[in-house]
Amino acid sequence: MRIMNRLTRKHMLTNKKRTLVTILGIIISVAMFTAVFTGVTSILDFFQKNEMSNTGFWHVEYQGINTESADMLKDDSNTKNISYYKDLGYSKFEDSSNELKPYLYLSAMDDHGYDMMNIKLIEGRFPANDDEILIPEHLLKYSDHEYKVGDTITLTLGYRYIDFGGEIEYLNQNSSFKEATDNTIGEKFETTAGEKEYTIVGITERPKYEYNWAPGFSVFTKLEDLNQCNARIYLKNVTKDIYEDSQDIQEDNQIATVEYNNPVLSYYGISRYRGFNQMINGLIIILVIIIMVGSISLIYNSFAISISEGAKQFGMLSSVGATKKQKLYAVLYEGIVCGCISIPIGILSGILGLNITFQIISPMIKQAFTVEQSLTTVVSVQGIIAAVIISMITILLSAYLPARKASKITPMEAIRQQKDIKIKGKTVKNMKLVRKLFGLEGDLALKNLKRNKRRYRAIVFSLGISIILFISVNSFTYYLSKSIEVAKGTNSGDLEISSFTAEEIDTILPELSEMETLTDLTIHAYLPKYYTMSESDTEKYAADELKEYCNQSGLVNPKIGFLIVVVDDEYYQKLQEETKSVGTTVEDNIVPIMLVNQQRSMADYSVKDIKPLKISDGTILYVSSLIGEAGE
Repeated sequence: MRIMNRLTRKHMLTNKKRTLVTILGIIISVAMFTAVFTGVTSILDFFQKNEMSNTGFWHVEYQGINTESADMLKDDSNTKNISYYKDLGYSKFEDSSNELKPYLYLSAMDDHGYDMMNIKLIEGRFPANDDEILIPEHLLKYSDHEYKVGDTITLTLGYRYIDFGGEIEYLNQNSSFKEATDNTIGEKFETTAGEKEYTIVGITERPKYEYNWAPGFSVFTKLEDLNQCNARIYLKNVTKDIYEDSQDIQEDNQIATVEYNNPVLSYYGISRYRGFNQMINGLIIILVIIIMVGSISLIYNSFAISISEGAKQFGMLSSVGATKKQKLYAVLYEGIVCGCISIPIGILSGILGLNITFQIISPMIKQAFTVEQSLTTVVSVQGIIAAVIISMITILLSAYLPARKASKITPMEAIRQQKDIKIKGKTVKNMKLVRKLFGLEGDLALKNLKRNKRRYRAIVFSLGISIILFISVNSFTYYLSKSIEVAKGTNSGDLEISSFTAEEIDTILPELSEMETLTDLTIHAYLPKYYTMSESDTEKYAADELKEYCNQSGLVNPKIGFLIVVVDDEYYQKLQEETKSVGTTVEDNIVPIMLVNQQRSMADYSVKDIKPLKISDGTILYVSSLIGEAGE
């Protein structure tokens, strides 16, 4: 075998240009494989950090722990960081000028909790005891009192709830403020403790996890009692066993509840939603297959031409007693040598190219997703190993078919080259139409192709594969962008300003209208009530698409809801012209509406738009508010 290896290396050096082309092809292939695995790892890491900056840097949360279980969780071998906190409740905030945020929501945290929940201090310091408090910056904007560090504030803690005729529903920060009206039942507040005075020691940025509709300003104090508190944990190793391990810990320590940071865990590939995991894995598989097909066609072409050019050499080896196995090994050895040279260079090229790409597009990504995190290159050892293995498989597959052909070459075939060049009767005869369309050059080119079918078949195959790959990648990109558009929604405007009060709109609207760069302005508001269709109309007008979605989601007796949006007169007239609808007025308690018969459904991370209703113009729908009386 040493002699065969020496002959192979000598043949490669003799044909330096072809060997260089082969090496460059493998480098490109390996670089693309590396870019795929490293790119997916980097993008998932970007979304992990972005999601954690909003929800907090934690993976699992244990609620209702005691002092003993708190120590056990802290000493666990898989615990990297841990913080303890307790939600103490709401307090009415009489100084609030925002009618949708009439409360303060007090939470007690230990010293690690602020970093874990990404709470950033603007002024002052963090609380040192449970008599001190932090207030958020946006509280100052919506307060009739000018609070500052060193001031005191008095809180009377309690909880919010709605009483549905004896059935109590408790409300949290995810539930917006529900004021009682003529048709709806409002929320109530009940105190659980007496007044307590706190000293303001710091001002923070608005917590990112606080929703815009949250009814309470998030304020914080020091946690001093670990009994019946909650623990958020950032794990050292996040694996798919996180669910089983955490439930075992819950049972062993009699912990009340376990919660997971599911948006973050989904980017680790261990989400309980199989559809998301399948999407990520499917994306990787599709890209790898596309690259493999293109790479095999390119590398195979190089080896096929090499075998054709080296036919005499293989015939000579046969004449001196080389076996088929030795000739097969010679070609595969050439592929291994090219791979050993190309793979390290390809890996470095893929990482470097991806890093340059991320540096270019990172500002655009930050602007598009309105995030603070930068898109950085994260190299995964598993990804590099996968790229190396797949690259070697690609090289060996590309070299195997030409190697089989080389192993079968006999001395006489090498001399005659009968399989590469065939001239039999009508074989090279062309139609007269060929010369008329392409001239003498085209006629000669086609004759040459017919004489050397095997030599040029690889080139034709490569060209065909290139076209197929171009169409496949273009289609894949198109459908991927459409999927993202469906999932995130589209907005025809460049800028949206929200959460204005009526008084602020009257002040700001004239200023916005005078802007020279403004081309169009639309004002809209959501009615505070959410309406549902009556059961009889739901059964009558529900479309098959909606019923199918409900079956997939496991919904029983679903209710179709309506969110009513009020727009300004100019935009309403524009909608009427675009939809060719007829304007009507309110008569006999029948309110004319323009129904957007479109709903975005999500079943196990499969997102699509459906038409939930099968109705026509003039249909009268009977609806009722979510909390209140029925009506039309």
